[in-house]
Amino acid sequence: MFAAIPIGIWVVLLSMASPHNASATHIHYLSPDLPNTRFWDTNLNNVPDNGPLNFYAKGNGWTSLAQIRFDNAGNEWDGDTTFNIDTFLWTTGTTNARLVWRGGADSSCPTVDVVGQLASNTWESDPVFRNGSVIFWRMRTSCISFNEARYDFYFGSGFATGYYHWQGVLTHEMGHSVRLEHPDTSQGDPACNWTSGDVDALPTLCGNPDHLSTSQEQLVSHWRRTLEPADVHSADWVYALRP
Repeated sequence: MFAAIPIGIWVVLLSMASPHNASATHIHYLSPDLPNTRFWDTNLNNVPDNGPLNFYAKGNGWTSLAQIRFDNAGNEWDGDTTFNIDTFLWTTGTTNARLVWRGGADSSCPTVDVVGQLASNTWESDPVFRNGSVIFWRMRTSCISFNEARYDFYFGSGFATGYYHWQGVLTHEMGHSVRLEHPDTSQGDPACNWTSGDVDALPTLCGNPDHLSTSQEQLVSHWRRTLEPADVHSADWVYALRP
């Protein structure tokens, strides 16, 4: 018999400057223990999905450029990894389980308005049991929202001085939605080498270290639009572990 018990809500925040690390081979997910691994199970059949994962644009301000950036971020994961993300505009009757939100607060998606935090990804999960033991944790919701009240985001295709690139931040947050975390040296990953002179090649899931200036963080947000091999390998590796 299978059973599921609702547990709670988790939040991942993309900060402007926080000490995270990266791996040359893979980026660790939330827990290295398989029974504690989180997977999507959108049809609730107690079997983890292998894709596609549909995300919906909801809220205000969805201009044609914003829609293009939304689609491009999903296509980056869809085109490079075995676990695919498809993107759609939200309509009445479609799910609130996986949202990218723009606009004011809404009960379906908390918004972030804190200095130093560019975006948030709020998700819920619950355990799935077999014979009394947890075999995996089922992701129930994930909502990505942006701190557009405090920070200026760019929606064009190139680079804009003084702006964070909305698509780059979204691509990073979508990595959390497929259960990748900021790399962690405590799990054996080497640190992101921000002094290597090749920081544009660092994984998208790398966080921003404290020493970056605002202009450097904005430049990094533009680079995040493109996944690196470690991001791709990590997503494929996590979902190869599906029980």
